[in-house]
Amino acid sequence: MPLAMKPNSDGKIATLLTNIADGLGHLITEHIALAKIEITGDATALARSLGQAAAFLGLVLIGYGFLSAALVAFLAPERMSYSAALLIVGGGNLIVGGIGAYRGLRKMSARRMMRESLQELDRSAAALSAGIGSNGFEVTHDKRF
Repeated sequence: MPLAMKPNSDGKIATLLTNIADGLGHLITEHIALAKIEITGDATALARSLGQAAAFLGLVLIGYGFLSAALVAFLAPERMSYSAALLIVGGGNLIVGGIGAYRGLRKMSARRMMRESLQELDRSAAALSAGIGSNGFEVTHDKRF
């Protein structure tokens, strides 16, 4: 990536270093702006998903409670005691709920946040490191050398 020369640049080291510092500052500012935009987008999408889930969670819990009570009432009178029926239904709920919660947490942790920002940061680092020569000071893409 060639360095852009300012019109008043006279080729002196101090001017070149100033240009590099300005460009690097601009690059960092753009990375921060991209990260802010991406974090806002990710947070908005997550908030929408959580809001939708919370809106219907009450209905799901009430319905689940009624179904569990109906299952206990079905099992207890003819097949076993109420205690045994409650134990079986509660244990089943605990196992299925644990598996579901584990899968949900794994899915949430697998989602990569700020994917585009990290890719841009990697590209910038690669471009900056490509311009450094073996002695650490050489600019390989500058047309003046």
